[in-house]
Amino acid sequence: MEGLSRGLVMLCITVLGMAAGTAADAQRPLPPAPPAPLPLAVTAPLLQVKGAEMPVQLQRAMLDGTVAAGLAEIRIELEFHNPNGRMLEGQLEFPLADGQQVAGFALDIDGALRDAVPVPKAQGRQVFEAIERRRVDPGLLEQTAGSQFRLRIYPIPAHGSRRVALTIHQTLPVDTQGLRWTLPLQFARGAQQASVHLEASGIGAPRASNGLPWAFALRDGRYQLQWQGRGAELPAQAQWLLPQVRQRDVVAGLHEGQRYLMAQIPVPVQAVVRAMPTRIGLLWDASGSAGHRDREAEFAVLDRYFKAIGDGQVELTVLRDQPEATRRFGIRGGDWSALRAHLQALPLDGASALGAWTPQPAVQEYLLVSDGLSNYGNRSQPALAAGQRLYALSGAG
Repeated sequence: MEGLSRGLVMLCITVLGMAAGTAADAQRPLPPAPPAPLPLAVTAPLLQVKGAEMPVQLQRAMLDGTVAAGLAEIRIELEFHNPNGRMLEGQLEFPLADGQQVAGFALDIDGALRDAVPVPKAQGRQVFEAIERRRVDPGLLEQTAGSQFRLRIYPIPAHGSRRVALTIHQTLPVDTQGLRWTLPLQFARGAQQASVHLEASGIGAPRASNGLPWAFALRDGRYQLQWQGRGAELPAQAQWLLPQVRQRDVVAGLHEGQRYLMAQIPVPVQAVVRAMPTRIGLLWDASGSAGHRDREAEFAVLDRYFKAIGDGQVELTVLRDQPEATRRFGIRGGDWSALRAHLQALPLDGASALGAWTPQPAVQEYLLVSDGLSNYGNRSQPALAAGQRLYALSGAG
């Protein structure tokens, strides 16, 4: 890598980018292959490289994942090898599943992975191209659309290697069977050597949901799983059901230089039929920004709500920069057509003072219909009396 010098480091949330210095080929012992290989799987090339006489190889992929209190973190380290006689630029495009977020990106500098730092998206591309022209080592990870990401690495030295690491966070989806944890194996299936190390704490024993021949073992109070082999031996998908255990659990971590703590404290499960109110306070946001809400969807929810109530009385307060005087509407047999017609005819203008209202003692339940953008006056909600409830409803996209 003659002529290359240490460069600038950058990363962003929309664009995760990094410029690195000379990339040394880190030498580490490869893990032994498992005694019983899994069925082979066909994989497409992971890294796209233009003008390469021979494909850039994914030599090693390491996936380290942890789950605690319903939060998952997976660290994916990839090592690419360039068998060609000239340096190349590689590009990898990949999607993430719903709820997954890229929380970190690192590129090797002199054989050691260095974390990137955030920059704006446009600036990340400009810096990447500028330092690429100066023959300095840049790397760029950017979010292209929705959950699609693009990773660019330059240079991958002739007959040399580069390493990158991604950290992905996810809040696990929950259904009636528990938490669902899906491992992003697409990163590792083309690797010559692959390893998977997983830990789960604060839950019951993970159970494979798709016949996966891997099993967790309980060690030191945590369920752990380890696998080593060729990437082609990985299954097409790895997903586990994690039963939620109702016990206290605490998770601590570091995010953007700030320490955080999350505690999970179980509460007794109670199923009680809720008595529907007969006196309702409707707080309707009619400010200028309300035009961006899906009011038809809001009306559909209110229609089901008032049908469930049957007979009652609604005290309407229209909120803008100043609240309008409260008006009363009767609900008979779920019919709220007069109130609906009044709401549809309201002009939408002015600022939003969502805290500018006074609770009335006779109202049992309040509904706040708004986009939540409070930009005028007191932004905190007034205190409710004992037994009163406040629910928020929004059709904002």
